[in-house]
Amino acid sequence: MCLGLALNAFSGTAIGTFLFMEWEWSHSASVQTEHIMGYIVLAVGLSALFYPIRPLLVLAALYAFLVAYMGYRMGGYHFSEYTLFAYFVRIITPLALLMALLLQNNTLSQGQNTDWGRVLLRVMALSLAITFFTHGVEALGAHPFFVDMVIGSGINLLGVYIPEALAVKALFVIGCVDILTSLWIIIRPNIYVAIWMGAWGLITAFARITETGWMSYPEVLVRAPHYLVPMAIVALLFSERKKMAEQGKLAPGIGS
Repeated sequence: MCLGLALNAFSGTAIGTFLFMEWEWSHSASVQTEHIMGYIVLAVGLSALFYPIRPLLVLAALYAFLVAYMGYRMGGYHFSEYTLFAYFVRIITPLALLMALLLQNNTLSQGQNTDWGRVLLRVMALSLAITFFTHGVEALGAHPFFVDMVIGSGINLLGVYIPEALAVKALFVIGCVDILTSLWIIIRPNIYVAIWMGAWGLITAFARITETGWMSYPEVLVRAPHYLVPMAIVALLFSERKKMAEQGKLAPGIGS
């Protein structure tokens, strides 16, 4: 995700637009500032991969929030008012990793009876659900970018032109499924639902490439939480099932 954020920073985001338009910085100063931010977030990502440093994970979350907020603030595209919700899982993922590290070191559980593993599961499920629910609402509203993505992917993958009316109908079904799975993963976290969400998150991320070509690969990377967080949820659910099986009982609210 951090690599994708860095690549987007190098090519320009709403942050640079804000600096140029609102704060009236020069174009070169705005671009240079974004490049510096890109290198910083890239370093944060490398640190998270090889040697996670806890304050840097907070920094990654703050940068993801800044990108989302500036997208919302500057607008200029359909459903921009939902940007913070659409980005929610990307904002929370670094904080979930921080929480997982604290759990690994038993920092959270010292002297407490709280099941922090269950809390972590709920945090990730909620963040994923908010993003999927938002995408579902956008799909039901026939987001023009989603319509173009369906049509473009049909042409590039199958050599078939999908009429706009059919693309809108397909998005209605997709939106309903996104909303249903988002509610399901919150109410009763389920392994199979999480696997579906991970697979669908990967498909929709790669749809950026199938629509516009391989140069859109940063968009696949920045959406890594859309398909990797569900797999983390699957791992936590398996761990929960194992723990409860050892105790001779099933965990309430945990699907198999």
